[in-house]
Amino acid sequence: MSVWEGKIEDDILDCIEDACRNSYEVVENFHKRDRLHEHSVDISCERSGEKTNFQAKVKPGKKDIKQLMKFSRTDATKRIYTYVDQPTRPFKERMIALERLVDFWDAKQLDKFLLANRSQLYIRFNFLSCKMARDIYSVLLKIFSQSKVNPTPLNSSMLNDWWEFKDRTVKLHSCLEHEDLYWKDKLLSQVDHNPVNLERLLSEVLLSFSIISNTCSEDLLNHINTITAKEPSVVSYYVIKVLKSSSWMGMGRLKDELGDPAKARDTIHSWMLPTKGSNSEYSLISSYLGDLCRAAEAIEDGVDFVFDDYENKMSCRT
Repeated sequence: MSVWEGKIEDDILDCIEDACRNSYEVVENFHKRDRLHEHSVDISCERSGEKTNFQAKVKPGKKDIKQLMKFSRTDATKRIYTYVDQPTRPFKERMIALERLVDFWDAKQLDKFLLANRSQLYIRFNFLSCKMARDIYSVLLKIFSQSKVNPTPLNSSMLNDWWEFKDRTVKLHSCLEHEDLYWKDKLLSQVDHNPVNLERLLSEVLLSFSIISNTCSEDLLNHINTITAKEPSVVSYYVIKVLKSSSWMGMGRLKDELGDPAKARDTIHSWMLPTKGSNSEYSLISSYLGDLCRAAEAIEDGVDFVFDDYENKMSCRT
């Protein structure tokens, strides 16, 4: 999955602004702060007598040609037009005609720029777009989608399914704990910013996530789909139990946001990988590894909460 899949123009520009603030003295995001007066320039940056203008689109088309023409005449040392999906044919034809006035960047060139200039938001998008993180997101969404069902505690007829649930959460948590320990020293020992090294390390981390998805998180998601179909009332009970724990702080509002996909997505993403500032891109990656490990641990703890109640109930009977 591309890091830009499902993203909008504002997401691209936020990443560009984030990167430019690390490499330019003055950065103006007209698209965000003064859209009525942007005059076809989304972001303008200056340093040492050099002025660079940016314009960004997800997929440029015929309707965007007029704005491109205007952008090509803006006052700047360099004009960069970036996109993440291939433009339409009419737009491509105009690109060829303007290539002496405008630099055109596809997603690959944009990605390199964002890594080279240490966009922390772009690194977060990479984590959120990997399949393992998407699996965890889907698990959480599926669990909380049962929160409107009348809750029922675990009983003996359901034990096998919940032991299977426990087994899968343990495997995911263990794998992510191993990743966190494996990468921590490697990441935090990095001193100098090197775009090639950063790209290599990030790719290796994300590759390890692909393996974890294939061996753990995908299996957990499949099992969640099974038990929510068979035992939605117990899953609803799980939600009640976890929301009493500080590990799940902030997730309570998700129950009221299920009808708004964008809000629900942002709430889950903020719980899995909180937005944060960091001293370096390497410490940020290390922090995100820890965040995902803690999320997996919290999911496992929720299963334990449900089991604890069951065991307490059985103890009272004896």
